[in-house]
Amino acid sequence: MLRSFLAGVLTGGLAVWLFRDDIQRYLDAQAALARRRAADRIQAVGETAGRAFDGAARGLHRAEEMLDHGKAQVSETLRAAERTVRPSRAAEA
Repeated sequence: MLRSFLAGVLTGGLAVWLFRDDIQRYLDAQAALARRRAADRIQAVGETAGRAFDGAARGLHRAEEMLDHGKAQVSETLRAAERTVRPSRAAEA
């Protein structure tokens, strides 16, 4: 059993030593492919995040417009109420 194990270790070591250049080229190609895929996925995540932020910004812009419109309406209503309630100068004299 020990002989078989040692024979396997030696055979494996010899195969790696003989085919080291082929193995290295294969690993380099696979690493480049993995890096390319990772970069593509990172880009996709960035584009998705950009679209999400753009959508949120549109919603916030719309909410800001609605708040500004509401503020203007409240101000106009309060000024009208103030003019109605405030005594005229003729009544003060």
